[in-house]
Amino acid sequence: MLQIWKAFNKYFWLNAEQRQVIHRKQLNGTHSAEQWLTLLSKLADFDELAGKARSKLGAWMTALGFLLFFSGCSATFFAEFFPRRSPILPLTFTGIGVGLVLILIMGLINRYLRRRDLHDSLRYFVVPLLVVLKEETKAQEPIQLFVALNSRRNKKHIVNIFQRPPKKKPHPFWWWASVVFTILTVMVYSSLFLDGFRARLFPEFMYFVPVMLSVMLWFITAIIYSETGPYPNTRTTVYQQLWFELSTRLHDHTRLRMAITDITQERRRQRRNPRNKVKTKTKFKTRTQAVVTLLPSLARYRLNAELLQSPTDLRIQTRERDTRAVIQLRQSYKQEGLDTSPPLQMVLHLIGQGYRRLA
Repeated sequence: MLQIWKAFNKYFWLNAEQRQVIHRKQLNGTHSAEQWLTLLSKLADFDELAGKARSKLGAWMTALGFLLFFSGCSATFFAEFFPRRSPILPLTFTGIGVGLVLILIMGLINRYLRRRDLHDSLRYFVVPLLVVLKEETKAQEPIQLFVALNSRRNKKHIVNIFQRPPKKKPHPFWWWASVVFTILTVMVYSSLFLDGFRARLFPEFMYFVPVMLSVMLWFITAIIYSETGPYPNTRTTVYQQLWFELSTRLHDHTRLRMAITDITQERRRQRRNPRNKVKTKTKFKTRTQAVVTLLPSLARYRLNAELLQSPTDLRIQTRERDTRAVIQLRQSYKQEGLDTSPPLQMVLHLIGQGYRRLA
């Protein structure tokens, strides 16, 4: 209960702009690093408290549901052993009713907090990055920022759908043919032990033919049945969203631009078990593509020709334009799961690699 109280207390102390961010699930504006931290720190605290409160609510609802189910079954089973006017049964069913009301209330609170849930990248990526930029930019230097705080699994961001139709069950001819031919082969070889029967059959070198044909039939049968696979139906949905953009100027008057895109792959597989029930398995894979662009002034820096060759895990493009050099760095990062947050170290590594190309 303490976590729920803290979450609601934190939400009610938010101002109108912060509540608007929660309802829109989006950040878009221009402020200094200190102003952004003032705005987002309370949002990050509320999101953390709301996440803990939701986990507590889920555990309480599950435990209370099992308790009510056990109490109802016990009261129904032992009802005939109690006297007619015994207050135990009315009290038991009254407690069950109160428990159902509590589950309903906790469900409504959980729904209220879930609708105000923000993406974890706000706490684990955006706020720590702004803390770093606060030290690397001037006090009143504007930072243009765009962050999408919604779930990456959104119908608006579907870019492709791959549908593999259910595979047909192979015809049983190959299986029965393999079994029958194997039985015939065994019968032919068993005839070698019968006196006088060997002379009336094929020559000795022909006895290898049934064995070879039997092996070939079993090999073909194994290939046909292996192609069916355990999952007769597979659907792959690809989501792509540009969720982070930043533009600012550092202490040395170098312009910094960042853009991060998440490409989420949802693979949904269905199969039918021996009890004729359809089982579904869903897996998510996320590939984060980060692009960092540095525009240093040629009056202060020049491109280092010795270090222009990029490492194996990066793609770097460099050129000179008017009074500035352009260094663009790209890197991809793969993670398992949905709504993952990219590591801050990845972006800092890109910025460091960009400065290594300067002299």
